[in-house]
Amino acid sequence: MKNKFLIIGLIILLSSSVTLAHPHLFLTTYTTFVFDMNGNVSGINARWVFDENFSATIKLDYDKDKDGKFSKTEIQAIKNEAFAALKDHNYFTYIESEGNKYEVNNVNGFSSKIKDGKVEYSFFIPFEVDIEDNFKKITVLMYDKSYYIALNPAEKNSVRVRNSMSVESTFKKYEDLKNAYYYNQINPIAIELKYRKAR
Repeated sequence: MKNKFLIIGLIILLSSSVTLAHPHLFLTTYTTFVFDMNGNVSGINARWVFDENFSATIKLDYDKDKDGKFSKTEIQAIKNEAFAALKDHNYFTYIESEGNKYEVNNVNGFSSKIKDGKVEYSFFIPFEVDIEDNFKKITVLMYDKSYYIALNPAEKNSVRVRNSMSVESTFKKYEDLKNAYYYNQINPIAIELKYRKAR
């Protein structure tokens, strides 16, 4: 029988217990801002890399033929059984631009693979922000409010932009004190993109 209690969907249900006082699962995140041909933001590509322990569980449950990679059928099973439940939790992603907050209730292009022994998820989060002559700002945070799962940007190359030839952009990462969670003890890491039409 599958070790279901470690699959993310059920982890979320268990995480409401106040006895879970520290993260039990660690995710390294990579965020790519995607621009369309007109320079407008069309969404972000998210890539999550799991820690060794959770990766081992996913591989045990879903790499049925033990060939060290996931087939299309295995990826679909991961999506249905270990990823889809995150919709109820905003996919741990919070996006804001110029005072507007974007609900993350839909993602596209989910896939999963094994790389260097670790399991990765990748998916696209669609949202639209038009480009202007003056700088606009988009802030992205990824965190689990229960703090059962710790999500942190990679130390290197955690933020990128794609299709940005007509765009002037800068980004930074910082500890967001305004969105402290887990009894105001933990500050998520924010990714802030500023962009405008290239001059």
